[in-house]
Amino acid sequence: MKEEYVREGIKWTQINYFNNKIVCELIESKNPPGIMSIIDDVCATMHAVTEGADSDMMQVLLMHFFIYAYLFIYLFILRPRYSIPEG
Repeated sequence: MKEEYVREGIKWTQINYFNNKIVCELIESKNPPGIMSIIDDVCATMHAVTEGADSDMMQVLLMHFFIYAYLFIYLFILRPRYSIPEG
């Protein structure tokens, strides 16, 4: 696109954006299961149950949310602090 804009004399500005791949994986991933997989699984499991399905789904979603939050905190906040400096 950039080359085409330059060739045609169109003024443009580079827009830097957050790569939301990790967010899409959180929603759509199959392994580890993303939010949609979890909802599918809970719905299939709780299909005939009328009591407690909502709370079971909430517990599963919260558990996965906390796992992802912990991994995020470890990978992007804690690990860089404790890494061995080069040199």
